[in-house]
Amino acid sequence: MSRHPVTTLLAMPGDPDLDADVDGLTVTRVEVDANTRTLTVALADGFGRFVDTTGANQEFPPGDPDSRVGTATVTACLPDVTEAVWAEYVTVLRRWWDTRMPVRLCAAPGRITVLIEDRNTFLLFPRKPARDAEASR
Repeated sequence: MSRHPVTTLLAMPGDPDLDADVDGLTVTRVEVDANTRTLTVALADGFGRFVDTTGANQEFPPGDPDSRVGTATVTACLPDVTEAVWAEYVTVLRRWWDTRMPVRLCAAPGRITVLIEDRNTFLLFPRKPARDAEASR
């Protein structure tokens, strides 16, 4: 079965160009700025792989409690979402935080980062282009 063309914008499990595929993460902090519609989510204690800031590939195998991803942070600025969508993002993130629900983070250059609870519950975090990220430092 082929994927719908729109889904190619999303970083999804199994995609060959992922620079992060980390599962079992728990939400440790949620920052909500309702004025700018910005969400920042801190995550910790996952397993999988990601490319670190130096460009090195880091692997954290499942089942080894001494080898877990320390922390990760994702931010989304969603100025154009409706009130209902904004409320759903905040509600889902707070539920994940309150219940320590394990989530999966998938990210790839030029694609939308996805936090996944299960097949039916996921949140999209548009990724800044590299030049925008550099300008905001």
